[in-house]
Amino acid sequence: MKAAVAAVAVAASIAALFAPGAAHADTHLPITVTGALDLYAVGSEIEFDVKLRNYKSNDTLKAPPVVRLLAPDTATGAAGNVLNIIQVLPSDINSEGVFTISMKAGGPLWKETGSYKVLITYDGQESVQTFSYTSPLAAPAPEPVLECPDGQILRGGECVDDIPEPPPPPPPPPPPECPVGQILENGQCVDEPPPPPPTCPTGQSLVDGRCVDDAPPQPECGPGTILQNGICVIDPASAPAPAPAQPGCLIATAAYGTELAPQVQMLREIRDGTVLTTESGSSFMGWFNDVYYSFSPAVADLQREHPVFREAVRVLITPMIHSLSIMSLSDGSESQVLALGIAVIALNAGMYVAAPATAAVLVRRHAWPRGQYEFTSP
Repeated sequence: MKAAVAAVAVAASIAALFAPGAAHADTHLPITVTGALDLYAVGSEIEFDVKLRNYKSNDTLKAPPVVRLLAPDTATGAAGNVLNIIQVLPSDINSEGVFTISMKAGGPLWKETGSYKVLITYDGQESVQTFSYTSPLAAPAPEPVLECPDGQILRGGECVDDIPEPPPPPPPPPPPECPVGQILENGQCVDEPPPPPPTCPTGQSLVDGRCVDDAPPQPECGPGTILQNGICVIDPASAPAPAPAQPGCLIATAAYGTELAPQVQMLREIRDGTVLTTESGSSFMGWFNDVYYSFSPAVADLQREHPVFREAVRVLITPMIHSLSIMSLSDGSESQVLALGIAVIALNAGMYVAAPATAAVLVRRHAWPRGQYEFTSP
């Protein structure tokens, strides 16, 4: 009899321990939970206090409390997977054995809507706190499938009488096939009309039903040309004598290595396109060529034989070539070509004569000051 009474008492204690809200009703249980709500939504703060009965802070033989958060099992409704485990440190428990559990509802693991459980374990004792949570990640409930009775079918979400649709009308008969040389008109085969004659493009004519090229017209040759083999060619009798070729820039060509160098081409363009287009420029170039070609072949040969000399000449003539680019500003008039030519000559005289002479005088005055080598009589 005593054993039966003891068993009933133990069963009642266990039922009271695991029943929802039991921690709020009995403060003499080993583990008491207060402050928890019944329903939470995503983003809500879940906070409750846990009191451990007969807790002693100096008792190092007992393991600290462990708090587990269990997700609902959608199949059975019981607690399922463990979402979180909180290890309570002795420093988190006050002298009365009370500590606070705080967490935020929601997250990628809070997938199900239902009853979540907080399982608190300490010194072989357990306490369960249950709360409800509505998850926005939960799958929507499937829509009920409407079942129709016999003789009806589901159409547009409603049960309607199953009336067989009338059979489709028979297809129209295929059109007759016409033989070669006939076409179908108004359901009958008639002879195909002959094709219209082709239209020839410009430069062609219709001959025997085909377009052929027209004979090319004889060209009309202008003055100084004659017709030969269907094309106009220059009349040798009226062709002018070829103009004498202008001599090359020997020193610049040797300095830059080729007549195709940009500097050499610029000199040719200034000479042929600007200077020689005026009477004064042609007269100047005649005198210049007589003087220039009296020594330029020898200087060009020395440049080819001595690379160092060629580099020195290139450095020496580069300022002069750049100064000649001023002639490209001419509009082709006699006066402007003459004025720009005088300006270029004066500029080169200043660079190659006046500047070196001035430098020589200054060096001489600095190296041999006046009175340094004067002698006095005894």
